[in-house]
Amino acid sequence: MAHLLDGVREKLARAEEHLATIKNEVRAYLGVSPDRVGDDPKPKDAFAWLVISEGMPLRLSILIGEYLYNLRCALDYLVNALREANGKQPSKKAGFPIFLTEAGYREGALKPIKGVSPQAKTIIETLQPYHDGARANRHPLWFVHEFSNTDKHRALVLMRGIVGGLAFRYSHGAEGAQTPPSAQSTARTNVQMKPHDAQSVTLAEPGPWRQEPVTVLLESALEFIRQRVLPRFEPFFDQRP
Repeated sequence: MAHLLDGVREKLARAEEHLATIKNEVRAYLGVSPDRVGDDPKPKDAFAWLVISEGMPLRLSILIGEYLYNLRCALDYLVNALREANGKQPSKKAGFPIFLTEAGYREGALKPIKGVSPQAKTIIETLQPYHDGARANRHPLWFVHEFSNTDKHRALVLMRGIVGGLAFRYSHGAEGAQTPPSAQSTARTNVQMKPHDAQSVTLAEPGPWRQEPVTVLLESALEFIRQRVLPRFEPFFDQRP
């Protein structure tokens, strides 16, 4: 007998297949080894850095859109599964609400989760991005919501970021100390300069995503749903006869 969460899990599994393809295509496009893809594009100890952008293959944008579609579907499938676990029929109007503000949630979340148990509704509310305050627009669920919606209307815009600069490291006093030189000290200060360069594929879209490798963002969203969302609702299905 099929489990009510089978559809959710299959959508996530399909997203993982897409992610593997996306990673392979990013590596091939950048022409770098796998361990260089996903680097933080801005070195934390860099004194100067530069990002150069260029156009990206449309196919990669399409693959990312399909990946996000599967994540969005998994969330909506989850709400219909919760309806069935609560003795209701699936509905085309059901969906997992995702909001940046509490006011928006209060106004727009009631219809999509109609028929879901009160306990499940409470959990859905606790997972909302607005609980992250000023970082709400960096929440993994908001990332899925924002760009799965964008992909419905046009391909996502990507860029190849090539970052270069000189990483300055200061050592003063004890060997290995990483502190800027003191103007008052007469001890010798060592300054090491090391060239740094890294490259990655990032989103050229409005928002706080432009300096983060897109593969890292995609994987973080998948893992958030798998590890932080789905386990919260599994007890509702374990209680079924």
